[in-house]
Amino acid sequence: MDKLSIINHTITKGFPWLLFPSPLEADFQGLVRQRILNRVLHIGISASIFVLIFSVLDWFMLHPNVAMHTSFIRLGLVMPVIIIATLWLYFKPPSYYLWIYSATLSITGLSIIYIIWLAHSQGINLPYEGLMIVMMYGFFIMALPFYLALSINIIMVVIYALSEPFLHLNFTNYINNVLFLSVVLISAAIGAYVTEHSQRANFLRKRTLDILHHNTLQSIQQKNKYLAAASHDIRQPLQGIALMGEVLKQSQPNNIHVQHLNLSISTLNAMFTQMLDISKINLNLLQPKIDQFSLLDLIEQNTQGFTPRFKQHNIQLTMDIHPCSINSDFTMLSRVLHNLIENTLNHSQCSKIVISSTLIKNVVELSVKDNGQGISKNMQASIFDEFIKGTDSQNGLGLGLTIVSQFCKKLNHPLRLTSQAGETLFTIQIPLADGIMTENINSHNDNKILLIDDDQTVLRDLEEMFTSWGYQVTCVNGIQHAMNTIKQDWHCVISDWNLGDGCGEDIIKYCYKNSIPSILISSNKSKDLLRLAQDYNSQLLQKPISPSRLRAKLLSIK
Repeated sequence: MDKLSIINHTITKGFPWLLFPSPLEADFQGLVRQRILNRVLHIGISASIFVLIFSVLDWFMLHPNVAMHTSFIRLGLVMPVIIIATLWLYFKPPSYYLWIYSATLSITGLSIIYIIWLAHSQGINLPYEGLMIVMMYGFFIMALPFYLALSINIIMVVIYALSEPFLHLNFTNYINNVLFLSVVLISAAIGAYVTEHSQRANFLRKRTLDILHHNTLQSIQQKNKYLAAASHDIRQPLQGIALMGEVLKQSQPNNIHVQHLNLSISTLNAMFTQMLDISKINLNLLQPKIDQFSLLDLIEQNTQGFTPRFKQHNIQLTMDIHPCSINSDFTMLSRVLHNLIENTLNHSQCSKIVISSTLIKNVVELSVKDNGQGISKNMQASIFDEFIKGTDSQNGLGLGLTIVSQFCKKLNHPLRLTSQAGETLFTIQIPLADGIMTENINSHNDNKILLIDDDQTVLRDLEEMFTSWGYQVTCVNGIQHAMNTIKQDWHCVISDWNLGDGCGEDIIKYCYKNSIPSILISSNKSKDLLRLAQDYNSQLLQKPISPSRLRAKLLSIK
């Protein structure tokens, strides 16, 4: 029988004897232990204060000789026992903690009985409020299990009844005291029983909720796994459909049916991408891989695909981006930017989109702004929730901005939304790489790059890329040619490690001696190569080369 069935059976049957079946009772006793140990320090302090107060009162109510005797018992016996037990249970509670806890209560109660007996033997009618306080501590404040607290308190009342000297306390007062303490004991026992019964009922309800919550989470995870697998598998044939749609578009560019087909394929593909992203988020499968790359590259790569749609809807795209290096996950941040642009295109009914950046200390604020209809105040409160769509939205699942919000949380990039009629602004704060703010790309027009490789195809591709970034590029083939050409004023020297007629070690050594920034490219991931690059202050990039990361390295060079 599983625990949920046991709980349901226990609730139906009831627990008048304050006992659960073994598995549940063990769990409940663990909760009792936690509750007792959490409050033991406060109980020890309050009990010590009571001992001090009664020690002072003894000097006002008793003969000095008797007060000296009782003070010794309170301060020399009871107080040390309370302090030792409290510190022991607070700092290093043993498995038999209840024995220590109960013994402390018993010693305190017996000491009070002795003091009352001693006072009565001297003809002083000392009240028994101290014994009542000990009973209340045992039943309620100390949170002892009901039967244990009841047993200790019954024993104390019996000892009190047997220890009172009949010669110094008349029989009527004796009977009144014993009966009063017995009534207090019974009343407190009923209250303690009701309290523990209520605690046990709450425990059963909480355990039921915990089990149901756990089962629900497991069910959700199973569904998310199925959703992720299904989304991935379905995207394979969807990719083939998309390729066929593109072929039809090229052969029949003006066919309205082909246009509708491609639009439907694009919408379906976006839906599956969102489903896959949200299932990964729910399964906690996404872990950011923080890297250094160019913000400008991120913007350019994620806006190029929207160009046809911008033209189709007569939307003007304006970009005002400060070229800088940022620290983030390129893929996740790309999804964020893509979804923000997609959301603007689908819902804003705008004629202009502005993507801009502002450098503030060690962060860059990336903004996506449109001049559309805006988002209502009521909608803004829930716009990042799952499956929330505008009233005029017919397409999509309502997951785009949810993914934006969740990805930003994963990346620890603060996200802000401000919107009113005629303007909506999404702003993301992204940390700059090493806190470096870079200048405008136009200032690199005079920067000269030396590219060294023994592969002509690689050299040609790198040359085209750097030239498009505004650099003056010189390409050399092999280490001999490189050593003859390197003796100039270079902004940066970029060299492959394996050069056919040698390795790049001589290159980076020369650059280090002549204070020329260098970047070493290699597929070798050995620690020796990494240490060599560090020793000669060269940036090491692993193949395959990420253009964004390469550009970020260049932009970080002063």
